[in-house]
Amino acid sequence: MSRINKLLTRIARRKGERELERISRLPRREAGVTEHVQIENQKIRFTDGASFEEQYRQIFQRGIYDFDADVDDPLMIDAGANIGMGSLRFLQRFPRGRLIAFEPDPRIFSILETNLREFDAGNVTLNNAALWTDSDGVWFRGDEADAGRIGGDRHEETVFVRTEKLSTYLHQPVDFLKLDVEGAELPILLESKGFLSSVRNLFVEYHSFIDQRQALDNVLSLLTEAGFRYNVESALRKQPHIYNPKIYDSMDGFVHIYAYRSTT
Repeated sequence: MSRINKLLTRIARRKGERELERISRLPRREAGVTEHVQIENQKIRFTDGASFEEQYRQIFQRGIYDFDADVDDPLMIDAGANIGMGSLRFLQRFPRGRLIAFEPDPRIFSILETNLREFDAGNVTLNNAALWTDSDGVWFRGDEADAGRIGGDRHEETVFVRTEKLSTYLHQPVDFLKLDVEGAELPILLESKGFLSSVRNLFVEYHSFIDQRQALDNVLSLLTEAGFRYNVESALRKQPHIYNPKIYDSMDGFVHIYAYRSTT
């Protein structure tokens, strides 16, 4: 790389960092479009600045969903796709990849569609639906950011959404399954546990709600029984033994689980 190209790259990175800081300070749930933070020269639409900044840093800078594939057209399932940051990362790394994405929130789904359309993605199936234990539909509470979830009775903050079963999509080899579904991870995994042998790599964001019994042990046992090995990291509480009364959206913690098949 020439000195001029290196200089231009540094300038672009500085502009990107300044924009990320600006976006993170926007009022919560204020929609916008990026300028200097672009993916494959495409601007990205978002519904909440703080969640966009966190997703960009985790997914594109840290690469928490990155994986190796033996083929150039891996099958990837993005459950809880939100505005499409994970999907965009998958397709950036595997332009010929096959992607199936699920996002139940109707408003956020429209942003997901726009972002993927502008990215000019090819072999992509977008589903305005939630993964669940049946296909009967369910009440869903959106939050116009990244924490909408299944649950609750019908009221003004909920919408009835279409549901599908994960097992329906696991009758074929799946190179990567991302499951970020705000507390629905265990029911979904239980519904599909007889088919998880088709999944090579699995990312689960486990959510611990302050008013519910913790079930991380059940999730990890299920993954072990399905033949996975895994790494685990806390994604919310960096000093969990120090009392902190601040609860994030009724959660006292959430955990990233990186599960994979052993090659030995």
